[in-house]
Amino acid sequence: MLPAELKPGYTALRETLGEMQGAIASTTNSSQLQTQFKTAQTQFQQEILTPSADLALSSAVQSAQTEVNRLMRLLGTDVTFLRSAKQADTQAKRLRQVSDRLSRLLEFCDGLLTAPEES
Repeated sequence: MLPAELKPGYTALRETLGEMQGAIASTTNSSQLQTQFKTAQTQFQQEILTPSADLALSSAVQSAQTEVNRLMRLLGTDVTFLRSAKQADTQAKRLRQVSDRLSRLLEFCDGLLTAPEES
């Protein structure tokens, strides 16, 4: 399903998102999450979106990639809201939102990476 040209990009993105997921469990440092998100965003844009513009993607891959793009934008908003949260309850709520969004993104990456390759 996923063209071989995009596998390294999705693998790198999955690793960065996994690191973010681990950082949520071990710290409340929102600036670290912001830095990791910017890295993930850059990876997605440069290693996945740009090369995929030249590829003929199946409708399933295109749909999944559109959803990943949407979730990445929402994750950016969630991380920004987390950085601006002042109260502990609000921070905890924002961390849960970031964690949930990361889980969904990781599911999409895993699904794309484990699907059979297109020929």
